[in-house]
Amino acid sequence: MAEITIKDISPADEYYVGCCTHINESEEMDRSSKRRINWFHTMYDKGLKIKVAILDNKQVGFAYSMPIETCPCMFIGEKLLAIPCLFVEFKFQKLGIGKMLLNSIIEEADRNKYDGIVTDGFYVDWWYMPAPFFLKHGFEIVQQHESRATLILKFRDSVKIPELAGDSFVKYTFKPIEDKVVVDLFWNPFCFTSDLEAERVREVVAEYGGKVILNDYNAAENNNMRTFKSFRAIYINGVPIKVGEETSKKTVRNRINEELLKLT
Repeated sequence: MAEITIKDISPADEYYVGCCTHINESEEMDRSSKRRINWFHTMYDKGLKIKVAILDNKQVGFAYSMPIETCPCMFIGEKLLAIPCLFVEFKFQKLGIGKMLLNSIIEEADRNKYDGIVTDGFYVDWWYMPAPFFLKHGFEIVQQHESRATLILKFRDSVKIPELAGDSFVKYTFKPIEDKVVVDLFWNPFCFTSDLEAERVREVVAEYGGKVILNDYNAAENNNMRTFKSFRAIYINGVPIKVGEETSKKTVRNRINEELLKLT
């Protein structure tokens, strides 16, 4: 019978978590992993916890938790423990590993006297953070927007419901610069795909020298989440481009070129 254990992250696990299970897939992903591991180290003292699932001595999943006050993702609130990501590799799902990861976070939250746990769940046909999983394990929906729901596991009736961030909740106003193309980049160091995407945007912008201006907003710094309510977005001259599956350099470059043509 397979042996499953849940443990705190160790140095031996950091690459696995840092590259979001994409081990040895590309140099680009490895660079992202290194950046994210460095960020992990800056956040441990601010309450970041990472649990790793081990099956027969093999890493098969992980989960992040952190105080909502320092979590740069999806919601804004207080006295709650946030789960920005919980993931079990596809071939190891349906073995109860997700439940074990979740229970380890619930124990952590209870031990540290949080009012509850908050996370985001989704009602779409894909692998990421399915809302029904959390509802099955005692969470309830407190806010829902299209296919996305904020879910809470309450430890106290007095729990304060957090605000949603992202997409339709963004407080962003484009500020044009004469004879320039302006790229406003909102990104999140906790998220592997967002980090990859952000680095691609920076590299493309650098190709244009002073013709393109980049405003780089890290959701985890300078109170950017509370100011803009955005943890992941790319605007080119105020118009958003699609993000989600590591927006390509080609997509960013094409949109910049379109805007440059308008200046000639």
